[in-house]
Amino acid sequence: MKQIGLVVILAVLSIVTANAQKVSTTDTVDIQMPRFCCESLTPIVEKCLVFERGVKSVTVNSEDKYVTIIFNHKKTNQEKLEKALADIGVETPNCKANVKAIEKLPACCRAAAKGERDGCDHSKM
Repeated sequence: MKQIGLVVILAVLSIVTANAQKVSTTDTVDIQMPRFCCESLTPIVEKCLVFERGVKSVTVNSEDKYVTIIFNHKKTNQEKLEKALADIGVETPNCKANVKAIEKLPACCRAAAKGERDGCDHSKM
C-alpha cells in the first residue's frame, strides 16, 4: 500500500515539474523609435541590443520605425532595453536620447535624432 502511495506521489510530482518547465521566460516587445532616420542606424541598434543581457533576437523595421526584441524577462525588461537605445542616441516613447550619443551617430542621422528634420535626405549628401 505504501508503495502505491509513493508511486502516485512521484507521478504527480513529475507531472507538476514537467508543466512548470513549459512556462516560457521569453517575452516579445515592439519599441517605437520615432526619430529613427534610415538603414544606417539599423546595425547600430542591432549591435546595441544583442549585447544586452537576456536578449534573444532583434529585428529592426526601418520603414515603420520600430524594433522587435525577443528577450528573457527574468534577465531584462522593456525599460532597460529602451534605456540601452537612449544611451546610443535613439529616442523611444519612454526615454529621451542621450545628447552626447547623438553626436556619435552617422552624419545623416544626427539631425533626425535631434528632431531638426524627419528622416534623411541622402540625395543631397
